[in-house]
Amino acid sequence: MLYTSLESGKKNLPSLYYEQEVIKLFSKYRAELKFTGLNQETTVMFSLLRADEVQLGLDNYQYAFLDENQSHFDRSLILAPDVLTAGETEAPVALKPAFDLIWQAAGFTGSRNYDHDGQWSGGR
Repeated sequence: MLYTSLESGKKNLPSLYYEQEVIKLFSKYRAELKFTGLNQETTVMFSLLRADEVQLGLDNYQYAFLDENQSHFDRSLILAPDVLTAGETEAPVALKPAFDLIWQAAGFTGSRNYDHDGQWSGGR
C-alpha cells in the first residue's frame, strides 16, 4: 500500500518509495517501447487528487528542521505540467523534472532524492 495514515489524520506519501516505483514502471514502459521499435521519448504528467489530505513523507532525522508548511500540499488538486522526457536519457534522470514539480508543490525547491548534479541518489 502506498499511503499510510499519520497521527495528524493525513496520509503519508513516501517520497522515496513512490519515486522508486515510478522509475521502475517507467523503465518497464520504455523497454516495451524499445522492444516494439517505437521512439522512447514520452511525456509524463503527475496529478494528485485530494492532495490536501496528504503529506509528502520524509525521513524525520534527515529533515528535522523543516518550515511548518514544507511537506504539506496546500490544495486538493495538484496538476503538475507535463514534462517531455528524452528517449536516450536514463529513467531516473528523465523523471527528475516531474518529481521536482511534486516536491515544489510541497514547499521544496525540488526532489531531495537527487544529488547536486541531478543524478538519482535514492535518498542518500
